[in-house]
Amino acid sequence: PVIRVVANITSGTVSGTISPVAARAVLSTTVGNDTLSSAADSVSGAFKLMAVPAGTYSIKITPMATTFRDTTLTGVQVVAQQDKPLGVITLKPR
Repeated sequence: PVIRVVANITSGTVSGTISPVAARAVLSTTVGNDTLSSAADSVSGAFKLMAVPAGTYSIKITPMATTFRDTTLTGVQVVAQQDKPLGVITLKPR
């Protein structure tokens, strides 16, 4: 495993909530050659991608429950030292 350190002054966060919680979603984005990921909380569906360098990203949402579709959010702009709230993201059934 590789541990990557990014200064807080040049990075931000992306947060939100996945609905339904039963989807058990994992969120990820690519930063250069690295992949940042976060699992939605199993009780609330809340997630937070941390240490995302400032820039524009596509966020892939992959539900572990196979009854829901993968979703990709494009054009997510991250600003250094700020949180980008995505609100509630409702996954569609297959």
